[in-house]
Parts: sequence; structure tokens; C-alpha cells
Amino acid sequence: MANTTFLLGAGASIGCLPVVTQINERLQYYIDEYLSELRRQFGSIIIPGSNGDSAGNMIDRIGNALLWLIGELKNTATFDTLAKTYLIQNRHQDLDKLKALISIFFLLEQVRNAPDIRFAPELENGAIIVIDKKKARARILPFNQ
Repeated sequence: MANTTFLLGAGASIGCLPVVTQINERLQYYIDEYLSELRRQFGSIIIPGSNGDSAGNMIDRIGNALLWLIGELKNTATFDTLAKTYLIQNRHQDLDKLKALISIFFLLEQVRNAPDIRFAPELENGAIIVIDKKKARARILPFNQ
């Protein structure tokens, strides 16, 4: 994970990732709702090759890691500021943990909020149509712009 890069801004993540002020709230959602539901459904399953470890134990570890991240973010403004702090302080283990958690979080958010994207070659020069089901609207993004 030495070269983890996230492209944020300029609208690239609009509707798929929360803005900075919503990140702690979204992290808490995954702990309270998502992980609780996973634990309820799969918690007793033994993970193959894990020496008897259950999915519930793994889910608890993820929840604790997300709680750790919420606590760390209370002392700083953004993920990148926190990552820079860890790098300057040679806290490489915390930096690796942060990168892994950010990757998981962004992936979950994008899957949860993914728009329906379609290619429309019949439009002039082709286009991508982004359908936002939540807001019942569609945007056409022409290739020539």
C-alpha cells in the first residue's frame, strides 16, 4: 500500500463519497448498522483456515478499528492530515492501518452509493449517462467536453 492514491475533488466523487464533515457520521453508521447486521447474520460462522476464529470476531475487530479511526479523526481535520502526521512521526504501523481502513471505507461508500452508469453511443460523439436513482434524475456527460 506504499502508493495508495485517492482522487477527490472536482466532482469526481460527488454522490459516492461523503464530504469531510460527514465522514465520522458515516463511519459510525457502519459500526452501528452495517457491522451489527453482518454480525447478526454471519457472526457464528467459523472462518476456514483461521484456527477456529469466527466471522463475529473478525467483524468486532473491524468495528474496533473503525472506532479507533473515529477517535483519531477527532484530533485532526482530514484523512490526509492524519496520514501526514503519522508519516512525520514515523508511525508507519498506524499509517498502514489508516490506509487500509480508508480503502475499506471508500469502497463501502462507493458500492452503497453507486449510480447506474450507461454508455449512449447514439448521442453525438457518444456520451455517458449517469442515472441517480435516489434523486430520480439523469445527467448526460458528452465525450467532447
